[in-house]
Amino acid sequence: MASPTNNNTPANTSCISPECDRRISIAFDLLQITIVALVAIGVLYLLFQPYAPKTAL
Repeated sequence: MASPTNNNTPANTSCISPECDRRISIAFDLLQITIVALVAIGVLYLLFQPYAPKTAL
């Protein structure tokens, strides 16, 4: 394992270029936002389920 401070040798699992790092961080941000949104929707659904009309599936 190479030390994280050594940026001279490229690692197979990560990319060194800032452009690629930015893309990866944006992808992880979108994934995190999606997970948070799904959890929030699930919590709201469970909270408001007793008040929903009985005909709604």
